[in-house]
Amino acid sequence: MVLSRHVWWCLMSSSIHKRASPTTRFWVNVVKTDGCWIWTGNFNAFGYGRIGNNGKRELAHRFSWVLHYGPIPKGLIVCHHCDNTACVRPDHLFIGTQQDNMDDMISKNRQAGQFQPKTHCKWGHPLSGENLQQGKRQKHCRTCRRAFNRKYRSKDYEPKKRN
Repeated sequence: MVLSRHVWWCLMSSSIHKRASPTTRFWVNVVKTDGCWIWTGNFNAFGYGRIGNNGKRELAHRFSWVLHYGPIPKGLIVCHHCDNTACVRPDHLFIGTQQDNMDDMISKNRQAGQFQPKTHCKWGHPLSGENLQQGKRQKHCRTCRRAFNRKYRSKDYEPKKRN
């Protein structure tokens, strides 16, 4: 059920319906397309839709999940298959843990920053095959490591002075 903004205004201004139900307000702010159902209401700083429900702000995609499938089990989150934070289409959503969400992100190669897999060192040497040395927390370039060790063992090595 999709209501137009005019119908929404009539509902809100009528004396019978002083406040429309959260479900009605949800459908007023959804635009159904062939792909994602786009939330057009209020958004948070991270691009996720928000809706007021019983005096509290709730994420629109979570509200959509509860509306279509029922309560969200404790300790689980609602994730997007489509990776569109504004999408509230129930078949584009899935329940999982934060780890499931991170695994989904990595499988789609969407990670950024610290999660982006390094393929080359900062000097451009490939971090693969014989040139890769896997440390406890990070990958090391054997070519750069050898160059540093040669310089460190030389007689004219001076450590960098910190300010």
